[in-house]
Amino acid sequence: MIVAVLVAALAAGRASAQSGFSAPGDTAAFALPDGPAGFTQAPSCPRGFTRLATPDALQHFRCVPEGSGTAAPAAPGARLRAGVLSFAPPPGFRVQDDWKDSVPMIYMELADSGPGKPVSITISHLGPNQSDFADLDAAVRRDERWQGAREVKPLRVLGVDARVTEVPERALSVYLPDGRDSYYAFVFSGPESLYARRRPDFLRLLKSVRRQARRP
Repeated sequence: MIVAVLVAALAAGRASAQSGFSAPGDTAAFALPDGPAGFTQAPSCPRGFTRLATPDALQHFRCVPEGSGTAAPAAPGARLRAGVLSFAPPPGFRVQDDWKDSVPMIYMELADSGPGKPVSITISHLGPNQSDFADLDAAVRRDERWQGAREVKPLRVLGVDARVTEVPERALSVYLPDGRDSYYAFVFSGPESLYARRRPDFLRLLKSVRRQARRP
């Protein structure tokens, strides 16, 4: 579902990205309190700035001054929390924790993805209290309609059959039910050159998922 929004917003994002500068190399827009309008795909930011993932927004990346809440690598052997779940992040991925946002989300990006589209993993929690919520059936249909994805064999996560859609060599989305209406979405995406090599990292993350006690 998240990847679908990225694809649907691509054209708008390019126009928005171009309007953020008045001339090549001009970084004035980045000095604004909220940064530039943003990009649908990871940009090459000017010196002194770094890209910040904002997956719950229409534009999914912004360039911000270095040190402004950017993602950092997880410590070796660390387990991270995503709501009532915990998981082991893959080595080599930077982690950005935005679980307190209106759409709770953890974003991970492979540090050595190279230029262009990064290898990324997002974990989010979706429920009826969110303004743009789509139930699980609708999320799967949207993947099929917007991305050309196809629903494939379910994956067992926490002993539950999680629904799965895949765009071959591009994206894999796993939807884990959480109660009656809510669900967790695990989304892996990357360029075709790295997708097959890094897909096992995502599958290992899914196998590492455990349920934890709710925080007080």
